[in-house]
Formats: sequence, structure tokens, C-alpha cells
Amino acid sequence: MNPQAICIASAYHIDDLRQRLELETRFLAQQGLAVRLREEAAGKLRLFHCTPEPQSAGNQRAILGRFISNAVSDVIVNHWEQTVLERLVRLHYGYFSPHEQRIIRSLAHRHLCAGDDHGMTLGRKIARKRWMARRIQEFLTEEPALIIEGFVAFRVQEYAGELEAALDRAVEEYLMEREYQEFVGLLRVFVEGQKPGLERLQVILEPGGGFQLMDDAARPAGGQEGGGASREDLLLSLLVSIAPRQLLVHAPAGISQGRATHKALETIGKVFGGRLEVCTGCTLCQRPHPVDPAEESRVRS
Repeated sequence: MNPQAICIASAYHIDDLRQRLELETRFLAQQGLAVRLREEAAGKLRLFHCTPEPQSAGNQRAILGRFISNAVSDVIVNHWEQTVLERLVRLHYGYFSPHEQRIIRSLAHRHLCAGDDHGMTLGRKIARKRWMARRIQEFLTEEPALIIEGFVAFRVQEYAGELEAALDRAVEEYLMEREYQEFVGLLRVFVEGQKPGLERLQVILEPGGGFQLMDDAARPAGGQEGGGASREDLLLSLLVSIAPRQLLVHAPAGISQGRATHKALETIGKVFGGRLEVCTGCTLCQRPHPVDPAEESRVRS
């Protein structure tokens, strides 16, 4: 084997690997380094021999290694991640149905590509690709051939660890969502089978997640709440116990509502379905509300 040559082998994503290697060799030719790319089958593997032409000048091996590292890292991060995630799901979470496994892989991929504090959704992916390219280049300075499957499995365990962590988070998120959907389903069945305790109930949301309950004549009904760690759960519990035939939620525009409040509204909508109506502009929506201490502190700061 030519000591200047580099061989890349893989059993998966052959077309993607070929395309990226061809792209890099064309670019190298424009830079004055002619590289011959030869493809060969070896059992389940496909081998790509990248050999600099003798007339090419400069440190051919180092330059070739850098560009091949860029191509291979791109294939690994853009295509191999899904293959590795599939393998990890089958290995650790094979008891989930095929449909559930697909959902989990999708959630894991979303975590891997999650944005940073500045909203850069590609930042982590680019960082993984650069890190992978450096590791591949280091490997190729010592070895003339790289088998992608073995390299991913044994030489970059930190990378596999990041994928496993994203997968674990995805499973936890999926289980929580499944439990939430089952909970909502039980509440919906309970509400539909219960005799309405009130013809029409109004819910007035307040700053910070507090609320008031009123009947159709704007009289207090069922209770009210202005704060507390479990106010969203309390609101849902009261609504389910009253089980009104119609439910009108007043959500005043401009009130700062946290993520938990939005989740409570989403849950109420799923439980009460067509019984729910949301209002954002009537007199009740515009009435003054007690100032939430946490919100007041945030505004002053």
C-alpha cells in the first residue's frame, strides 16, 4: 500500500461517504493535490482508497488526512448519528414498540441539535463535527486505514456517551409525556361521565398564575387562588370536580404567564374539549387584578 494513501471503510451510508470523498478530492485537485479515489468491496464493507498522485507536491499525507477527516466527520455527524441511535435504542430500550422507538430517536436527535443560550440551533452539531474531525485526523496520522464502525464504537467513546445521554433524556421525556396523556385521558373520561355541577363556569387568570372562579353572574364559584406551588394542579382539580357544561377562561392580554400556566390551559383544553372557550378582551379580562409579588419584584429589578 502506498504510504501516502489513506483507506476509509464502512458498511453503512456508502452513497453519502462516496459523495463527500469525491467532493473533497475535487477540491484538493483545485488546490494542486491530485488524488485518485478507488472503491473496492470487501465482504460487507466498502473500501475507499484515497491515493495522492506521484506528481503532487507538498506534504501529501497530512493534507489528505485533513480533508478526509472533514468528509468522514460530516458523514458521521449527519448520517451515522441516526444509525448509532437506532442501535442504542434497540440495545437499551428494545421493550418499546417500533413506533415508540422512532419517537424516542426523534426526541434524542432534537436534544443533540438543541440551541444554546443564544438560539444557535446548529452550534452543538457543528461543535461535534469539529471535535470528530480532529479525532479522525489524529487517528490517521498514525494509521493508514479507518473503519468507521470500529472507530465510532471504540475510539470516540465520549461521542457515544453524548448520544447515550441524549437518548436517556429522550426516554425520560417520552415517559413523562405518555404519563401526561394517560392522565389527561382519565380526566376526560371522568368529566364526560359526570353530571355537570354548573351550567357555565368562568375562570379569570391573574398575574403569576393565580385565578378566580365565577359563575355566569360573575359571583364567586368553587373557590379562588392567588398563589402557591401547586396552583395549576389546584385549578385543574377544581374544574374537574365542578365539571361545568360550559367553561369560559379569561386570559387578559399583557399578563405575564409562565410556562406552567400555558401547560395548565393546554391540559384544560384537552380535558374539556368543546366545552372550553378562551376570552382575551371582555370587561372581566380588563379588570384590575392583585399584583403578584414575584412579578412586582421582577419588574422593579
